[in-house]
Amino acid sequence: MTEPTKPTFGEIINRALKGTDADWDFVDANLGPHLTPKNFQWAINYGTRDPNDNARDLAATIMARSDELLDGANQKIFLHQMEGDRNVFVRHWLANALYKRGNRHPEVVAMWEEACKAQTPAGDFA
Repeated sequence: MTEPTKPTFGEIINRALKGTDADWDFVDANLGPHLTPKNFQWAINYGTRDPNDNARDLAATIMARSDELLDGANQKIFLHQMEGDRNVFVRHWLANALYKRGNRHPEVVAMWEEACKAQTPAGDFA
């Protein structure tokens, strides 16, 4: 009997892009090993700029669940995106990512508190 293989990061992205509840459950359950510096860079440089809501959601999730550093310039960029993104999940995850890194801008705190109260995965990780 062989052990099941862990999904690749490409499989994680593909499941996130499908966007069903089952696909997001799969992503949430399997994302941990993919919280690497390389995938964090994908998230901040590509995923958060994608026009697809699910791609941005995945990127913001990676940012929030990762322990990688986020410099001041990027914090300003993602504060602006958090304030204006049309996807509530992206806003919540970005608030988590910023708050986790010590950002206490009033908009970050308000969105982080909203995420904590919401019945969403972002609230669970707040």
